[in-house]
Amino acid sequence: MSSASLPPAPPPELAARIRAAIEAEPTPSKVRMPVRVGLGAAGVFAILLVTSFVFRIRAVGDDAFGDLLVTSAAATLLALAALGSAMSPGKSGLGLPSRALLVVAVITPLLYCAATVAHPVAGVGTTAVGDGMGHFCSKAWPCLAIAGVISLASCVVLFGALRHAVPVAPRLRGAAVGAASAAWAGVALHLHCPQIDRAHLLVAHAMPIVLFALLGAWLAPRLIKP
Repeated sequence: MSSASLPPAPPPELAARIRAAIEAEPTPSKVRMPVRVGLGAAGVFAILLVTSFVFRIRAVGDDAFGDLLVTSAAATLLALAALGSAMSPGKSGLGLPSRALLVVAVITPLLYCAATVAHPVAGVGTTAVGDGMGHFCSKAWPCLAIAGVISLASCVVLFGALRHAVPVAPRLRGAAVGAASAAWAGVALHLHCPQIDRAHLLVAHAMPIVLFALLGAWLAPRLIKP
């Protein structure tokens, strides 16, 4: 190959800055990435464990216990799949392909709705949300607050695990991480909240998944890109 076909060398000052950045924050190797992923997942599970002590699982009748078990299992499997996909180092160590991350971010709220909103599970003493925007908001805000706290805490843990370790597609990785974090919040809400009104479930339980996917896409380039 002739020297004319080679790309020009970067200026000495730029090359020095690149070397200094690599030495200061090297991209984790394939060996280190599983450790980061494991620590991030352990942090999310710790958050959920604390949440389970703070918020009790709602009481359901014997006829609805099986439905709650099935829908909760479906939501949990979805959250596990989203978390695994978002944090996976992939074959190259750079994460899953961009299309796969986009699918995770888009399909997670849709599947959550299919698992929990399409067939609401009534608890013991469940009452309708009632008429009027004021009454609706009074029931939605507590769930939105719980979803926000759990999702934000999970995002902090997961973004911390991936800090300066995502050199490609950081926005899509951030969107997948945000969706996965809020999906775990959705699991907690599904187990805790006795509301069965679909408007409440869509706004207070499912919408945070979309919002945190967008938030993750915005934050990720600032936090996890080398």
